[in-house]
Amino acid sequence: MAWKNTKQDTLADALLIEHDSIKELDSIHALVDWHAIEQILQDIHNYKAGERAYHPVMMFKCLLLQVW
Repeated sequence: MAWKNTKQDTLADALLIEHDSIKELDSIHALVDWHAIEQILQDIHNYKAGERAYHPVMMFKCLLLQVW
């Protein structure tokens, strides 16, 4: 399965200013065992055809942000 490259900086990353809310998200990121979540989500989207998919852990993080 091909994944989109989410490690490349975007224009938004270049314009990002240090802020307390960003540091808070970093501390939450450090608390969660993302590798264990990746193991659970690894088989959810593994189609061979179609557009390259976003990584399941990144999509899970987006869902968490929506809930929070």
